[in-house]
Amino acid sequence: VEVAKCNNLTQSTCDDGACVLRSWWCDGDADCSDSSDEKEDCPAVECAADWFACADKRQCILAHWRCDGGEDCADGSDEESCEVTCSAGQFQCEDRKLCIQESWVCDDNVDCKDASDEKNCTSTSLTCGSSEFSCGNKNCVSMDLFCNGDNDCGDNSDEAEHICHRPTEDTLSSVQCVGGFVCGAVCLPMSARCNGTYECVDETDEQDCSLCTEDTFSCSSGDRCIPHSWVCDSASDCEDGSDEADCGTKIKKEKKQCQPDQFHCYSGECIPLHLACNTHPDCLDSSDEGPARCSSSCTDNGGCPQSCLPTPRGPVCQCLPGYNLTSSAGTSLCLDNDECALLSSCSQHCTNTKGSYKCSCTPGYTEEGGHCRAGGEPPKLLYAVHNNINGVLMRPSSSYRVDMELTSHAVPIKSFDYSPLSHEFYWTSPALGVIGRYNVVSGVQSKNEVWLSGIERPDQVVVDWITGNVYFSQQSSNTITVCTKVEQIAQCAHIFKVPVTTVTLMSADPREGRIFVAGFTRVRAGYPRGAVYPFSMDGEPVANAEIIGAAKTGIPSGLALDTINRRVFWSDLTSRDISVCSYEGRKCQVVTTSSQMHPNFLAFYESKLFWLTGAQGLVHTYDVVSQETRSRDDLTLPGYSHGLKFMHSSLVSPLPSNPCTSLNCSSLCLLTLTSARCSCPLGSVPHDPLSQSCTYPDSSKLLSISDSPTPVHTSTTDRQHEAENYKEEVLVEVTENTDGNTKVAVLTVIIICVLVVMCGLCYACCKCKSTKKQPEVELVFTNLAYANSAPATGQAPDRELSTVQVVKRGTTTGYDNPGFDSPIDFFKRTTGPRLSTMDWPGSPAIDSADPVICEGSSTPARYRAKGMDADSAFQEPSIAASSFDDNRHFSVDDDEDDDEDAEQHRSVRFYKDKQRLIN
Repeated sequence: VEVAKCNNLTQSTCDDGACVLRSWWCDGDADCSDSSDEKEDCPAVECAADWFACADKRQCILAHWRCDGGEDCADGSDEESCEVTCSAGQFQCEDRKLCIQESWVCDDNVDCKDASDEKNCTSTSLTCGSSEFSCGNKNCVSMDLFCNGDNDCGDNSDEAEHICHRPTEDTLSSVQCVGGFVCGAVCLPMSARCNGTYECVDETDEQDCSLCTEDTFSCSSGDRCIPHSWVCDSASDCEDGSDEADCGTKIKKEKKQCQPDQFHCYSGECIPLHLACNTHPDCLDSSDEGPARCSSSCTDNGGCPQSCLPTPRGPVCQCLPGYNLTSSAGTSLCLDNDECALLSSCSQHCTNTKGSYKCSCTPGYTEEGGHCRAGGEPPKLLYAVHNNINGVLMRPSSSYRVDMELTSHAVPIKSFDYSPLSHEFYWTSPALGVIGRYNVVSGVQSKNEVWLSGIERPDQVVVDWITGNVYFSQQSSNTITVCTKVEQIAQCAHIFKVPVTTVTLMSADPREGRIFVAGFTRVRAGYPRGAVYPFSMDGEPVANAEIIGAAKTGIPSGLALDTINRRVFWSDLTSRDISVCSYEGRKCQVVTTSSQMHPNFLAFYESKLFWLTGAQGLVHTYDVVSQETRSRDDLTLPGYSHGLKFMHSSLVSPLPSNPCTSLNCSSLCLLTLTSARCSCPLGSVPHDPLSQSCTYPDSSKLLSISDSPTPVHTSTTDRQHEAENYKEEVLVEVTENTDGNTKVAVLTVIIICVLVVMCGLCYACCKCKSTKKQPEVELVFTNLAYANSAPATGQAPDRELSTVQVVKRGTTTGYDNPGFDSPIDFFKRTTGPRLSTMDWPGSPAIDSADPVICEGSSTPARYRAKGMDADSAFQEPSIAASSFDDNRHFSVDDDEDDDEDAEQHRSVRFYKDKQRLIN
């Protein structure tokens, strides 16, 4: 075999004639097959201060690779004398090379490299506390979630009928629509159905909309329709590949090709390469054996840089794992593969080495075979369902603890976010037009509160946990608004518009000063076109970033960030693919494909993606490192759960500094890609070039959030002229149409006056007909079972069979319902914990030893002692009046009149408020 000469400028020649890169000569690794590149005459290397010198003086490695459990020096000297001393509260692995926190011992997850943390472990089930319900599947669920109509246990054992004894609830009379469809309590024309914008607060007008239209191609499998422009584009979009079939391209039939690691027999078959020249015929025609050629093929290693395999046709060069065989000027070379380019190499940080790679973790994490496990408390998976935000305490085993983080009572939660620094939840209610806030640290002492009201259908919300700014979108709007509180006064600004008609999701990385907004545009009978748009948190498009997923995204349904690796994950409702790009919109690829259609609500933690499919609370996970996809049968959330997010201290550690503290902004301070800048709120103009101080030209014409015009589909506005143009825009609205329409205006005023007079007369007539004041009726509930001792175990009567007694005392009518739908009898038959002592302030002491649950009875607000419920966001009268009227601003007044109280309690059946009706 004629061996090509090496390129002396970039290569060195081994004694056997093979070529290696000059930079690999005398680097401590034997790259020549005969080790001639690492002879004794190699000079000793000098290592920098932050590097570790191997004992043979031939290699330098990174200092933090010393005593990390993996040998990086060729002589193994980096792992010698590495016994560590563990501090209190830590467990030392038996190999004495690693310390882990004690809570990780016997938790069904191997953390020590010798697996000593999982030795001699006895299986113990999760122990539920006194305020928790023990589920049939060994999960523990907070009693706040017990018998609430949701499958919080995952096996529905917390909603068993023999425990909960639910009555048949009054159902709302259905709204009859002729030629339209029902949207809450109103009818909308069919033209509003599936038109690409949300007219219904609950977004039901855009649910289950067919994507198969005249301008789409239906896949043969029948599970998807795609735009015609995607057909025959050399990229398979249908799972069955039917969009690339019959495309008019003639495919030439080629001879069967063998793989590089196979030998092609003359008889046509392919056999593994190592079977050639093994003195045993493996080909049908024995063409894989030839004594003369086999014995001489690999003389002088066949001129191969690493390994040589003999064949009857000559030598075949192969490279060791981690290298790639290439040819340069007739010379075979084994070049290093960059494994760090693969998404699955490391969970966090990856360092490419010659022929291999090295994984490492951010401080606060422990590296475990490519994975990084966060130290500290167990992570909590948050999700919203109906009017609750719940949290699942994640454990490596299959048992979980489920808590209710907060309840908005009768108000459905559309979106939420959590600020880990202030320990506050922010959530939106499109029906009430509010953003609520709840502090989990102070808990009951702080209560829910209306943080911002008067918003027209607020939708998505994210919190900048560094500055405290809150960003939100609105249904059927493409404008993103940011607000903050200055001396308890809201300061808001519309900072940018997204070039879509509907915003579906938002996610922010305050460390990077970036916010990602996902949305789509769809015209009637057209295929939706969606994407993820990167902005800085002060509203500027990121200059060096591309729009993510713009080529083939329909409706973005999930959005999650890997803030350590700077990656954006997103899912598409029109397909089953989950994709990823860098923050700059590059290196995009499909990560995994969901086993079920319509993946949505992505969340990312450590190295795992979580998402939901359908409306049944089915959870799926994908491990980016192990590339394993699982349907989590052990983790089932209640139906219609949404908004998955993780809560853990590692997500904000180490704490960054707040650049706004040094800017002295009088109102808004917004993060940028590199620092922060001051900004003026709506209706104000900068008083100085840096916008540190703002003035209001005409406070009588300030534009509130709810009064702002509905944004239209436009590109990102030029915000440098926003403040100057604001006053002019308001003046135009006030003065236009005053010349040509004077007569119309006068006529309008006359008509309004006539209507006012007629309404006054009608009101007077009604008052005259009801001069006799009706007696005020109070509700008094008495319980025939009060103060009676509990029946013997197993003999509790069915309280559902008890009668309701009507008591009249003068003008007062009382109803006695001793069997109100409480699971009391179930708990009387058990030795479970006391659920309530019923010791409310201002109420008589109830001296009963029986465990009881008090839910569902509603006392009018005017009969409750003031100060009982300081929950400013949920004074019940305002809820009843507001939740059916989208145009009414949410009230936080405590002083409601008696008529509203009565109306509220007549409407109490419309709400699932069983938590705070008695306080």
